[in-house]
Amino acid sequence: MGFRMYPPLTTGEIQEVLRARGFRIRNTNSSHQQWGISATNSTPAYLVTVDTNYAQPCEKLLKTMIRQSGLSREQFYGSAKGSARKASVPFLLK
Repeated sequence: MGFRMYPPLTTGEIQEVLRARGFRIRNTNSSHQQWGISATNSTPAYLVTVDTNYAQPCEKLLKTMIRQSGLSREQFYGSAKGSARKASVPFLLK
């Protein structure tokens, strides 16, 4: 059995992570939601596209969403308790 670099997350878990990090829904177009966060003095603005057509996006889509969020894998997964447990990383937002 192979090692998965990114444990699978459901669409709901991805939305929970983005919400915990301060992202808000900016636009909904069919089965795609765009989650955005405004720029601050220390960070640029980010826009993440979540395909809600799938209950569990493939590893390639998940990796793309992590990259679009501007977070590292550990930061992304550590933003929600359920995803932190799946990836065996510490829960960062207490």
